[in-house]
Amino acid sequence: MSEIESGMEQATASKLGMTLGIIGAVVGGLGLCAGIGCAGLGYIFGLAAIVLGIIGLVKGKEDENPQTAKVLSIVAIALGALTLLISCVNSVAGAYLMQSGQFEEWMRRLQLPR
Repeated sequence: MSEIESGMEQATASKLGMTLGIIGAVVGGLGLCAGIGCAGLGYIFGLAAIVLGIIGLVKGKEDENPQTAKVLSIVAIALGALTLLISCVNSVAGAYLMQSGQFEEWMRRLQLPR
């Protein structure tokens, strides 16, 4: 019974870095979409992708295929950073439009014809 449990633990640990890299990349991709529409969600998704990518890099050294885990983790970190950048630009643009009084005009321009 202990051999089976140790084998399952090894199989789980051997793909942890790659799994975290994949999850981080997906979260970063979702964050890109969320960061364009809602900066607050973009910040959350971006930070989560970066954290998952960093943990994936650390845990990926023990994986069966460390190169794949490393690439996926770097992609997650890059997508997370891009999401944070887009969210910051979105926040600054929104604050500028609100302060300058042009927000209402932009909202009228963005409405779809009925």
